Amino acid sequence: MTGLASEDLTRMQRKTVVLVCMVDSIHVARWIAQFDPTEVKFILFPSGPNRRVHPKILDLIATGKAHDNQIEIVPFGGNLSLPLWALDRFFSNRIRGLLLRGLLKKVSPDYIHALEFQHAGYVTLRALEDQGIQTPLIATNYGSDIYWFQRFPAHKKKIKALLARASLYSAECQRDYLLARKLGFIGSELPLGPNAGGIETDKTSLRLEIPSKRKTIAIKGYHGWVGRALIAMEAVEILKNELRGFEIVIYSANFKVAQKAAQLRRRTSLNIVVHKKGSLAHQEVLGIFAKARIYVGLSMSDGISTSLLEAMSMGAFPIQTSTSCADEWIIDGRGGILVWTITPEVVSNSILRALNDDGLVDRALELNLQSINERANSSRLQESSKIFYNLT
Repeated sequence: MTGLASEDLTRMQRKTVVLVCMVDSIHVARWIAQFDPTEVKFILFPSGPNRRVHPKILDLIATGKAHDNQIEIVPFGGNLSLPLWALDRFFSNRIRGLLLRGLLKKVSPDYIHALEFQHAGYVTLRALEDQGIQTPLIATNYGSDIYWFQRFPAHKKKIKALLARASLYSAECQRDYLLARKLGFIGSELPLGPNAGGIETDKTSLRLEIPSKRKTIAIKGYHGWVGRALIAMEAVEILKNELRGFEIVIYSANFKVAQKAAQLRRRTSLNIVVHKKGSLAHQEVLGIFAKARIYVGLSMSDGISTSLLEAMSMGAFPIQTSTSCADEWIIDGRGGILVWTITPEVVSNSILRALNDDGLVDRALELNLQSINERANSSRLQESSKIFYNLT
């Protein structure tokens, strides 16, 4: 082996991972970005319609070419990917299961990693019906994968089968490790942490404006499936008099929320600003959090919300539903307020409390920055992520 060039030696030592994932997701891009191109070669197998590839992944592909193509994406149907995906859903993922099975036999990766359950995990489960494939499976639970879907019998059956096949399991919440064990997982647990990677806490400004001096309320604008932004907007209407002089910023809003916001603006004359989903760059969202006194995120189910962690890191006082594992990060009534019952009255009372108590929102800043630094520091999470592929 002494005659091998260093580049060839690096290639031999590098792990190969087939990552079954949503290639249009920023969370996937952030996960891949944690790894040095010389350490891991990722082969991405799309778990969704694959209508687009996230620009951040395209950037990673461009920069990784110097290292023998760190990232490859398996093509699926081109312009026909959406109808083929819909057809495959009808056939319970059999088409893509066969394609993935063929890929695994062809490349013999060190790991197959299902990055999410209901799309990636179920396709992977189809592929691994071939008992001859012994590739270790890593199952990564996105926030709602078990917590929400276990209540549906058909999903619960698939979740249990996936956990039974998985050698390794990771999640964002201690809650979800306990649920996985309850549903039969007997493999090894990987480090707990945000799936989207961490926050560069060394870049978090120590000169953040005092939260009590801020005049913005930030609201996560997703409503549908499990998101409940419309409830937050009803709470705003209840507080229309108390919120005079504040800017209400609704970001990542879907059509229904944007429409509701326009109606609310006309009825109340409040200063409501709406940013539709995908219209803001990441730094612009952080900028909203940095000027917000309060952040409101409501959902029937989630893991640890990335928006929540980013809001905490920017000093916005969080009002977050308890269904998002926020209780594992926030001391209720100190670092934020947990919403246990999602009604306009409960949410409006929580907002009013944060509006009236300057000391509460200012003290929360220090508590939350400490929590983010200890548990969501990007450098620490990047180091722990190496354990996933046995790189340490």
